[in-house]
Amino acid sequence: MYLQSMIYGNPDYYPPMINAAEVFHQQHVRQLLLCLDFTSAIWPQPPINYPSSTQVVRLGPRVSNSFLKYLAFCGQTLRHTDRTADWLIAYNMHALVPARIATWLSRPRLAYHSHDYLENSDAHTLSTRLIKAFERLFARTAALVIVPDQARADLMARELNLPTPPVIVANAALHAPLQPSDRLAAALAERGYHFDKVVFRPGRVGRGHALDSTIRSLPLWANPRWGFVVMGPCPDEDRHWLEQLAVEVGVADRFVILPAVSYTQVLEYASGADLGHGLSEPIHVNNRFITTASNKIMEYIAVGLPLLLSESEGNRALVDAYDNGLIVSYDDPAAIAAGVNQILGDEQRAAALAAGSRRAFQEEFNYARQLTPVIERFKALIG
Repeated sequence: MYLQSMIYGNPDYYPPMINAAEVFHQQHVRQLLLCLDFTSAIWPQPPINYPSSTQVVRLGPRVSNSFLKYLAFCGQTLRHTDRTADWLIAYNMHALVPARIATWLSRPRLAYHSHDYLENSDAHTLSTRLIKAFERLFARTAALVIVPDQARADLMARELNLPTPPVIVANAALHAPLQPSDRLAAALAERGYHFDKVVFRPGRVGRGHALDSTIRSLPLWANPRWGFVVMGPCPDEDRHWLEQLAVEVGVADRFVILPAVSYTQVLEYASGADLGHGLSEPIHVNNRFITTASNKIMEYIAVGLPLLLSESEGNRALVDAYDNGLIVSYDDPAAIAAGVNQILGDEQRAAALAAGSRRAFQEEFNYARQLTPVIERFKALIG
């Protein structure tokens, strides 16, 4: 089977695309991946080494205007389209437009694998409203719509008037480390930090993730040698905000921002932590319906960490099913501290929650298990 995938973005920042390429390779599926050629200024990581069965073509429209750049991307994507592909997969709503046009030209089947979703009410600019209009028009024509979280899929089915329910593929990790790594401890030691226990959060550092509430909770943690460590791209404005808050609260020596690393290294860093921070503020749909769409929650599960999650139907279902974490109020520092203390202050309880995460990875939340049914469906539909 031969797939052509498109994304208006850099796939090196999308763990499910990285993991999918490896699963495709294992199952003898070839892939041509068309994407933007750029590296974020706040996430300057080296390119991912994709398996030999995935050919990556990075397109670089040489225009500064964002809408003209998008139109140029569409044109370049269509010029690189291989008409022998069995399926075209669009990985965001911007890529759905050239993918739909390409299917009209060469007649492969279309799949829409939506990582992040923009609600109709959040489309404020003219260009975004236009792309949303195309999404509403084209998504319902896809032979398969793939979404990482059930609640998000239900919303999309209603807003996009999809004729069939989306297929759920959790944004799970593909591999679990065989043993904990010392990379996190080494990175902290280089900066002069030595913690007995670490509450860890990788990913973009900024607003919407209850980082300020967690910093305010630090004085209430049972042990002053427990640290809160975030790791990822962080704009200067957000760095100043968080570090100044830590100074005001008196916990500057217990809050650390580490620079972003390649996705291939994130699990190693996470394996050296003691508790996975997965709090999200319900500021938009992707935060409200985050459970199995969250790369970080899935990464904590892969490395066997207890979870600290905010209240949502999906999060509650996850911890009820696997007994691998606690639910706390994202905006209540006292509740956050109580959750941290309950887990890190009780080694037996922490070990039991960690075992629940490892069981979740083994039984359900690994990417090969998640994606294989979709690959089988791809093959059946072209059979």
